[in-house]
Amino acid sequence: MERGQVTIPIKIREKLGIGPRTWLWVKLVGNKILIEPVKTNRKGKQFLSALKSIASDSKSYWGKRDDQVLKKIRKKLCKDLKSFPDETSFGRYQCHH
Repeated sequence: MERGQVTIPIKIREKLGIGPRTWLWVKLVGNKILIEPVKTNRKGKQFLSALKSIASDSKSYWGKRDDQVLKKIRKKLCKDLKSFPDETSFGRYQCHH
C-alpha cells in the first residue's frame, strides 16, 4: 500500500458497472472501509453532499505520518524519473521537494 491504491477485481467492477470514469465514495465506517460507486444521475448532488459532510467532519484523517510517506514516495519517484534519457518527457521532469 505504498501509494494508497486499491485494485477492485474485474468481476466486481463489472457487476457494479464501475468503469474508468466512475466516481467512487470511500468512507470510514467504524473500523472498516466502504467503497461504493456514485450514482451517475445524482453525481452533482452527491458530490455536494459529500463536500458538506467532509467540511463538517472535525476528525483529521491525514497526519504527519502520511506527509512523511508521501515525501518519501515523491523522492523515490524523482530519482526514478531522472534515470530516463533527456529525450523523453520524463527526463526533463523537474522535481521539487
